[in-house]
Amino acid sequence: MKQLTPKQLTPKQVQKLVDDFNKKVKVGDEVFYYPVLSKNHPPTSPKRLKVKYKAWVLGGHTAVVKLEDVGTVAISHCFPVKNNVLFDAEKPKQQLLFKIA
Repeated sequence: MKQLTPKQLTPKQVQKLVDDFNKKVKVGDEVFYYPVLSKNHPPTSPKRLKVKYKAWVLGGHTAVVKLEDVGTVAISHCFPVKNNVLFDAEKPKQQLLFKIA
């Protein structure tokens, strides 16, 4: 079976990512937001921000969430905070495409 990349996810799959994210991350919760996450570049320093609005599907293809101070970002750049640390077990599935150092 061919593995899908985020750009190849069906609208239904993207909606499931949003639903799963919203079950784990509530409005007012904090996330670590990485402005740059790429296989070709090292991750930027994370910003610890609060979720302003729950996640939704933008344009039928991208799972996004609105954060205080930065606006709308892809959920693939957001990692839940638990006890002041990045909580790996709650990463949305598409974030597992590469490992954060």
